[in-house]
Amino acid sequence: GGVVAQAPSRQAQIHGSLSREEIAKVVNAHLQAVRACYERALLKEPGLAGKLIIEWTIDPNGVVTEFKTKSSSIRNPDVAECILDNLKTWHFPKPDGGQVVVSYPFIFNSVGF
Repeated sequence: GGVVAQAPSRQAQIHGSLSREEIAKVVNAHLQAVRACYERALLKEPGLAGKLIIEWTIDPNGVVTEFKTKSSSIRNPDVAECILDNLKTWHFPKPDGGQVVVSYPFIFNSVGF
């Protein structure tokens, strides 16, 4: 299977009023979907590994309105595309004082492939 290790939440960059813990709680709740995106690509490319940094904007209602790959060392663009498709459905706590911009790292390693 594939292992998705999120970098310690202190490596996440957050500009706005939500805490790293609030962001990490939502990300952790969706980590299985992130893992599924990675494992699908891993079936086609055994040994696929790397780091992916995703940036997204959370509006005042807690909805993800903008999202993009900030950087990636993963050779397969399908992983990021799949995660971004999932990310747009995630709901975060309503931030105080406007929108929040998050830059979040995910680290992917294969196990047994």
